Amino acid sequence: MANSHDERRKCGIMGENEWRGEQHAKIPPHPPSGPGSGRGTLRRMKTLDSGTHAFLILAKYGGYAAVLWMTLTNHGLQMDAPLIALAFVFAVDSVRSYYLEPRESAWTLSTLALQLGLVFSFLWSDGTGIGSILLIIVIAESQLGYPVPIGTAVFAVSLLGFWGVGALAGWTRGTLGPDLVATLAINGMFFVFAFGVSFLARRQQVERERAEDALVRLERSRRDLEIAHRGLMESSQKRELLAVAEERNRLAREIHDTLAHSLTGIVVGVEAARRLLAVDPAGAAEALERIQVQARTGLEEIRRSVKALRPRELETGSFESAVRGLAREMGERGLLLNLEFDVPCLPGYLESPLYRIIQEGITNSVRHGGASRVDITLVRTDPGIALTIEDDGCVPDDWVEGYG
Repeated sequence: MANSHDERRKCGIMGENEWRGEQHAKIPPHPPSGPGSGRGTLRRMKTLDSGTHAFLILAKYGGYAAVLWMTLTNHGLQMDAPLIALAFVFAVDSVRSYYLEPRESAWTLSTLALQLGLVFSFLWSDGTGIGSILLIIVIAESQLGYPVPIGTAVFAVSLLGFWGVGALAGWTRGTLGPDLVATLAINGMFFVFAFGVSFLARRQQVERERAEDALVRLERSRRDLEIAHRGLMESSQKRELLAVAEERNRLAREIHDTLAHSLTGIVVGVEAARRLLAVDPAGAAEALERIQVQARTGLEEIRRSVKALRPRELETGSFESAVRGLAREMGERGLLLNLEFDVPCLPGYLESPLYRIIQEGITNSVRHGGASRVDITLVRTDPGIALTIEDDGCVPDDWVEGYG
């Protein structure tokens, strides 16, 4: 029908203008609603699907062809009132459907009323009732293409007008009787049938439009959630990097203070030992022992601080890639390292300590146990995460628990 010739909106809106240099796909906005939408004052419904549109176009112009054929059969090619009225009906319908509705919708109702008047003029001049097809076309078109009050009003005017014009024409021509009343009643039933079918088709069309609008809103919500999620991830990464930087600064100060204190004590102790070496060798030996203890204590503190730093391998890749890189490195040295990971999403705060534990476990297996094969398993358990390190080495007899 003429409804299909409304211009589709081709504009789109952005979920966001830009996010990290990427444009988001355009999402069609909600159509304007209510009076005053667009350039005119009447909003037509959305375009029908192609199959329904094609069927209604064929039905509409098939109806016009049937009316024209019956008019020519009854009145011939004479340019009398019925043929002229039919020509005006077709012209007004075409102008309204193909020009006014897409461009000047404010005139749509006026031309629709004019079309109804011309159809009644055709009914009056024709006198055969074939003009009821023209009214059925107007009823179906108004019901499918316009708001419900307009479609209902067109149906009521068409039905009452058809009965009124038919009865008045029959009375003036002296044909008003039971047969004419029956004909008017039967045609009225066709009007009701056309109105009911059009109403059901409209309901289906409205439901389809609502489903499409719901999908658009759902897509918009999904994109908004995706944007919010990315923003939260970015903020989380920034906070994590800030925390890492703060921790590095703290560790740097701690290492600096520890190293400075230890070296200062070592320097002072060495100077004292040098002075005692000539006069009191035993006292110098005791001073050197204290210096050695102090140096070991400082070295252990520095090691503890360094162990707390995030490994460089985790800065440039994932936890699993870092461990597999460690396995390749040890494999080049002749160690067979088997890895089994079943933790798809490892919390970031566990990556550094777990990597250090695995690194130190491999080192101890090779250095102290003489292992040639190490099996590492990291799985998620009900309480948390389980890390298992097994090797084919042996425990040394002089094994002593300590740090590192």
